[in-house]
Amino acid sequence: MLQYVVNKATYMFNEKVLDDFLSKNDPLKQICTKEFILGVFKFGSFLSILHNKRLNPSAVFVLILENREIRDLFVDVTHAENAKEALLGLLQLYPPLLKSKNTKRLFKKSISGKK
Repeated sequence: MLQYVVNKATYMFNEKVLDDFLSKNDPLKQICTKEFILGVFKFGSFLSILHNKRLNPSAVFVLILENREIRDLFVDVTHAENAKEALLGLLQLYPPLLKSKNTKRLFKKSISGKK
């Protein structure tokens, strides 16, 4: 099992599911997916250091949604085409984020461009 920032409980994704996904795609897609995942891990670690505390994926997602500069940096680190693609990729990695009402509200707000 892969784990995001050192967090004991819930936000883990299954390595077997990832391997199954990668085996069904072409080599270029596999490399892009692995680079995206590594970018997410590195960015989460960067934010944890920046805020000097542990951050779970939900907190990282909220920080990315609330701050435009952090969002742009996240897009650069993950090598995504745009913010929407980067955020949707993060939601695919951590499906429990979709259950939170707060993250749903912030996601809709950030995608629509409202302030």
